[in-house]
Amino acid sequence: MKWIFSVLILIAASAHAQDVIRKCVDAKGHASFQSATCPAGSREVKAQTYTPEPPLTYEQQRARALADQKRKQEADTMARMAGRGHRVQSRRTSSSGAVIPVENTSNAARCNAAKVRRQRQLDTMGLYRNYDHLSGLDAMVREACK
Repeated sequence: MKWIFSVLILIAASAHAQDVIRKCVDAKGHASFQSATCPAGSREVKAQTYTPEPPLTYEQQRARALADQKRKQEADTMARMAGRGHRVQSRRTSSSGAVIPVENTSNAARCNAAKVRRQRQLDTMGLYRNYDHLSGLDAMVREACK
């Protein structure tokens, strides 16, 4: 009977187990963080206990995956917009405080024109291009698309 009581206490204690992170500093002043005791030649400066987070449920994992997918789609959309030379600025309206995207068309037009010039020159050069030619053309486009 005593051993059953002991097992129940151990199970209850392990359910609320806390781990310890230790900050150890060696003789040269280099810090290391570890869960084990500090090695010989170093001293423990600080020990912090924490309770590990429980694993995510299926619903939480799915919600996180959907949020990651949405962020990736938004990033891809913004990258495509940046690749076409659209420069998006934002300003706040005074009444609602909502952010309204505003396209800078003069910069977009200048950027697109530089890209067209670069493509024409690449078509004219054919396969007889080198790194210096490509770097110069890319620098021209970068300058126009700032």
